[in-house]
Amino acid sequence: MERLLKVMGEVVTAAQDAVCDMPGPAGLPTVFDVQILMRGVNSVKSVCLLLEQDHWEHALGVTRQLFELLVNMEYMTTLPDREKAINEYRQFGLLQFFQMKQREIAYEEKTGRASDPVVKSMVEHHLANSFNSFRGKPKQNGEVSWVPSWSRKNIKALAEASPDAMRIDQYEQLFKIWSEQAHAAPGALLMGLINGEGEDWLNDVLVADEREMIQTCSLTFMLFVSLWASLPAVPDIPRDVVRWSRTVMQVVGVPEFDLLPGYRVEESAP
Repeated sequence: MERLLKVMGEVVTAAQDAVCDMPGPAGLPTVFDVQILMRGVNSVKSVCLLLEQDHWEHALGVTRQLFELLVNMEYMTTLPDREKAINEYRQFGLLQFFQMKQREIAYEEKTGRASDPVVKSMVEHHLANSFNSFRGKPKQNGEVSWVPSWSRKNIKALAEASPDAMRIDQYEQLFKIWSEQAHAAPGALLMGLINGEGEDWLNDVLVADEREMIQTCSLTFMLFVSLWASLPAVPDIPRDVVRWSRTVMQVVGVPEFDLLPGYRVEESAP
């Protein structure tokens, strides 16, 4: 794990340095890509902090967020007008902001707190008039329904639409195989409970945890590098990515990874 965490630290530092060295001023596409990259940087930092304390189960939730960022950005690169897509993304974010405010106001009223009538009126006005392009088919009771995302696709559909054939397998890993960890379901504790019946149960649990930590770290690395590569308005990934990827593959110990689309970095490295 020490080698993997060292690589992760180098990747994060390289991304931060690349952003700091960018000239200004910047237009919307550049500002957007920087924000996405830095969100990815913070995700990697969070995963590393959790893995340093052996909390791979909780790190998975952050890795899922990184995956969602990636498939959204990959889909955006397939669209004919990326700047228009960025505006759609931003507009959907504004819709989510007003939905959040509406829920906050409803909670305040239900708990006997005073809500601001001016703010409530503004929120209701915008939700009724400002986001018609995101309206879905009305519900049976007449209530407004909204499309699932700015792209009108859910995460599985975005994974299927990715040019990288590994995305759907990564979706299965993060949203199905590892789903019980994200939800603290009974399956998250099952192996520990089964292994607890043997004499070496504690060692078995630690070995299994180490394996999961390595998988979590390597997947997080691959997703972040892919995210960086999907952002055209930020500096290219440095050639160090080849060395980083080789180190990750050596630690993971699966030579077949070299054949997977997500690990073919030599061809794209500048």
